[in-house]
Amino acid sequence: MPLTGTQLSTLFTTYMHEDILLSTQNKLDYLTLGQERIVRDAPTILAKKEATITTVASTQEYSLASDFYKMHAIWLQANGWKLYPIPAAEFIETVERIPTIPSGPPTGYTILGYDTTIGTPAMRLRFNYNPDAVYSIEYWYHYMPAAITGSATPAISAMGFTELLLWAAVMIALQPKDPQGHAQAAANYERNLEQFMSYRPMAPDYTPTLRAGDGARTRFPLGPHYPNV
Repeated sequence: MPLTGTQLSTLFTTYMHEDILLSTQNKLDYLTLGQERIVRDAPTILAKKEATITTVASTQEYSLASDFYKMHAIWLQANGWKLYPIPAAEFIETVERIPTIPSGPPTGYTILGYDTTIGTPAMRLRFNYNPDAVYSIEYWYHYMPAAITGSATPAISAMGFTELLLWAAVMIALQPKDPQGHAQAAANYERNLEQFMSYRPMAPDYTPTLRAGDGARTRFPLGPHYPNV
């Protein structure tokens, strides 16, 4: 059963050998830091999200979803093509240095980073063309889960990887004050992370069997009325 932030905090206290110096909020903060570390180490294991950018004519730059972490794919559906990513240095050389940015449907993009100067801070994306019309551009991305609170069930816990989350939080909490404990927690974290990354919800729904004679693997065993050839 998935555990809430409060239940995880209780377990975290046990893993920390009853460290009384940590407040309730401190524990939730360390659990959140642990969750962020897991997502950075294995972003592809969480479900992808989908969002849409609706362009405005002559506007080249747009905000991405508030929980955006890493782009997976972006498509201009009306034209039937996938936009290609352009590294920042190349974008400057091939797009930004052009005296006049050409207009048309975008074909590529670059991620500018997190912008705190706008009204609602967010990760920002810039296209290589100034859109010449209103386009609906869909993108799929890996997300950063929300901070862990007392009543909510964290994404990692809900997937059944509670122990990984706890070791990640303990590893971070012990790093500045207990090198030996940190090293042990890090070893446990790495072991659990390997299991986490090998998790595949689309596992085969059959058990491979061996053909008689040649040892070749097949999806289904042959029935008694069929020769094993």
